[in-house]
Amino acid sequence: MPVLGLLQLIELQKLDLRYRELKLRLSEIPDQLRVIIRKRNELEAATKAAEDQVRTAELRINELEAAISALDAENVRLRQQSTLVKKNEEYQAMMTSIENNKRKTDEIENELLAEFDALETRRLEAASAKRENDSSISALKLEYDDVVAFRESLEKETASLEADRPNHFNGIPREMLAKYERLLAGKRNRLPCAPAKGGACGNCHMQLVEQVLCDMQKRGFAECDNCQSFVYPDEE
Repeated sequence: MPVLGLLQLIELQKLDLRYRELKLRLSEIPDQLRVIIRKRNELEAATKAAEDQVRTAELRINELEAAISALDAENVRLRQQSTLVKKNEEYQAMMTSIENNKRKTDEIENELLAEFDALETRRLEAASAKRENDSSISALKLEYDDVVAFRESLEKETASLEADRPNHFNGIPREMLAKYERLLAGKRNRLPCAPAKGGACGNCHMQLVEQVLCDMQKRGFAECDNCQSFVYPDEE
């Protein structure tokens, strides 16, 4: 059975390990939030891209309609001028221009019909993308808020452990506490206090020498000759 002083040290270790776990979890949260923000930005960009395709199609339709209007206006001007020309060559040239403009108008109108069909498709796709992406963005916002709330709860518990830690010093000899602090500040996975299981240190898992085992039986604890952690008999 661990002796008084070590019992308090074991309880302090539980607090410190929990604190270490909380700090590790807190260190991971910024990356979590960045991933959520990146996903949201990607969804917003996808929605904008779909809406941009609609605007591009609308602009193209406006350009084609303007081209048709310009050709129609040109033909009206040519017909008016044709009544005034006296030379047959000039008249024929105007008629040829009018026919060319009509042919161009037919080609543009065919393209315009195709653009109208494409515009309708793009509008449907953009509306569908917006619905789906808005839904996903709402879910991401909830996830973001949950992570932020979780971070706040971790910070609250961390602050509570920090405030409560000095209360666990009572009953621990100063020298023992100082060594515990050094061990705790060492390797990240080191246990300053570990049970001896099957004659081996519960921290480094090295077999304890006979003298350490004898000291542990006499004093209730000893120090591992390999990792220097406090070792005590495994109650099991």
